[in-house]
Amino acid sequence: MADKSPLKATYTGSDPTGLAEFTSSDTIGLSDGGTGATTASAARTNLDTQSTAEIAATATSKAVTMAIALG
Repeated sequence: MADKSPLKATYTGSDPTGLAEFTSSDTIGLSDGGTGATTASAARTNLDTQSTAEIAATATSKAVTMAIALG
């Protein structure tokens, strides 16, 4: 199945007047269940999470510290 573009309502004032596809600059705010971001990096920042590389670096750093502590 092909990827689908989500739709959004378009408005004139407060009245819905039609539908349009989301664009790459559209975001869904945190309060509405989105990330409020247009990139994965910004989404991780907004959600206060880490990338796989950051997690691996932290795990490696802690393992080295533990090895040094255990001597």
